[in-house]
Amino acid sequence: MKQFDYGKGHVRYPWMQERESGERPDQQYLPDNLKDRDYYRPDWK
Repeated sequence: MKQFDYGKGHVRYPWMQERESGERPDQQYLPDNLKDRDYYRPDWK
């Protein structure tokens, strides 16, 4: 499959893209109405 470039350009995991290209992928895991909330605030901040 490599000889046919099968899967070329496909990134399986966000950390792989960050390591290879140096930039973070643009991914959103929460719905728009929940994305800007703080769900964890450590006591030391």
